[in-house]
Amino acid sequence: MPTKSLEIEPADLWRILKASGIKYVKFIIVDMNGAPRSEIVPIDMAKDLFIDGMPFDASSIPSYSTVNRSDFVAYVDPRAVYIEYWQDGKVADVFTMVSDIAINHHRSTQGESLTMYWKRSDRRAMSS
Repeated sequence: MPTKSLEIEPADLWRILKASGIKYVKFIIVDMNGAPRSEIVPIDMAKDLFIDGMPFDASSIPSYSTVNRSDFVAYVDPRAVYIEYWQDGKVADVFTMVSDIAINHHRSTQGESLTMYWKRSDRRAMSS
């Protein structure tokens, strides 16, 4: 029998991470080749990014978009958050779902980037 996944709002996730002593959040975007690209932000500056998403220039990532259509947003995927220790504190690795601002269809592409990342990781493991 399948289990139901725990649904959590991004703002609530931010509160939980902050209360857990997380110092930084690493927002991870997976490029078209399956390689992770990330941006590290102090937890106190990340609350709005959890709620509204993190805007970025998609034309700066090869094969993602053209310059004339490069305004994208990376939304937090609450199902894909991992904790790691870095320097003197804890960092939350947060995978994101990417949406073109003009289309804003991030709900229909949930998990797409994370799936691409894991497929890429599986290929690397098999070739080793």
